[in-house]
Amino acid sequence: MGLTHDSFLECSQYAVDVSNVSSYDSYLYCSSRYSGNNLIDSFYINVTDFSCSCFEYCNCPPFVPDPDIAGTGVLAAFVVSAGLTIIATALHLVLTRTNCPETWNPLDRVCRIPLDCLRKRSSRFASLANSDNHHTLVRCLYDLVLSLSDTQLVVGIAMLSAAVLRLHQDSITVYHLNTVINLAWLSSGVHTLTLLVIRIELIGSIKPAERRENGRDIELVERQENERVVEPTERRENGRDIETVERRGTMRRVKPAIIIRVACMLALATLLLYCSWISGYEKWDERFDCPAKCTIGLRKGGLPLQWMVINFVFILWHYPLNIFGLWFRGRKIWVDRVRYRLIDDKGGKNGKSKRKENGRGGLPRRTEAWSVIIFVFWYIPASEAMDVLVEISWFSLGFYWVFTDRHSMHQEMGEDEKAAENNIRGFGQLVPLFLLLAPILQIFESYAGEFYPTQVLVAL
Repeated sequence: MGLTHDSFLECSQYAVDVSNVSSYDSYLYCSSRYSGNNLIDSFYINVTDFSCSCFEYCNCPPFVPDPDIAGTGVLAAFVVSAGLTIIATALHLVLTRTNCPETWNPLDRVCRIPLDCLRKRSSRFASLANSDNHHTLVRCLYDLVLSLSDTQLVVGIAMLSAAVLRLHQDSITVYHLNTVINLAWLSSGVHTLTLLVIRIELIGSIKPAERRENGRDIELVERQENERVVEPTERRENGRDIETVERRGTMRRVKPAIIIRVACMLALATLLLYCSWISGYEKWDERFDCPAKCTIGLRKGGLPLQWMVINFVFILWHYPLNIFGLWFRGRKIWVDRVRYRLIDDKGGKNGKSKRKENGRGGLPRRTEAWSVIIFVFWYIPASEAMDVLVEISWFSLGFYWVFTDRHSMHQEMGEDEKAAENNIRGFGQLVPLFLLLAPILQIFESYAGEFYPTQVLVAL
């Protein structure tokens, strides 16, 4: 519901006479946007009398810097943390996806060709991929990714929650809310990228060939492994790391973590949808210095509306897919019973589809149009390489938007306001900067933990 002519009448009641005033710093200029009316065309009101009824007719109150949201330290900490998460995730994917069974996705197969060539031609890379240090490095990277992923998820929820509370308390401007939204998108995108690592490490592959060991269902092997104590000398069996089997077999203990993660993802998605709806106001990019609360319910349109639609589509498509990816049983049903009927001839309970068994390789009547549809709507969204590319693109756009908006707003600020927002000596600026030390500690702790002797617990 937009503002009406009645809003102008309500606002004009606060008109004051400024004919004898030497300074207008304490007043806001207002003008009617209705042509041909008999009301006062323009007037001034006190800054303290400003309300959302005057939003479309008056200048906004003086801009108040908020270094805890848009300060140099906060922005630097967010960008560095998100960038470090992307680097750690990419390194983990490179090390774990190079020397592994062939992927079912043709896009990923193409993207792994350069990595395979690098592994074959580079002696240093090949020795790392096949040495004991490979396992240590992968475990350290996974611990780092897990720590950073949780941080990104929780911080994104915290910032959006605080921003929404301040929004309804009328204590946050459009610029600061927009900055929070951009930072939350950084956190959201980086977190969804880390799910590529977390999903495989926590749940494991759902390919039939990798769920079986010596002809037995791997789930049975996992249950048997969990019932006995694994001695230090049994850390490897037939070249396979028992710790991986144990980790995949502890789904009962993993489920609470997955449930909490999914709940947090749903909370973050809900907050992003709400804030994206708020930012669809048609003049969102023109009223950065105004109270964000006054834009609620106003007409959507223009470029802000287009980005709102893109955000909605991205969240409503991407988040359900990522949440489904954390559901082991659902993914297992998809591979065993559904995939080979819709996508290609991969999958099936026995590792091969019934269509192959019947001598009818591929889908029946696999037309060229159907192949294009499958490629566009399945292979591209389900590709790990595309996930990495999309999230890096979102990160780059988020980085650009955050600092472009900051630069535009600083051009309209006075020197005192700039100095206040750039002051990094505040509590809200120093805390996120020092929190950047946590990932460094995590790396060294994980590296040292790989060499800790296994402790034997004795019941006294």
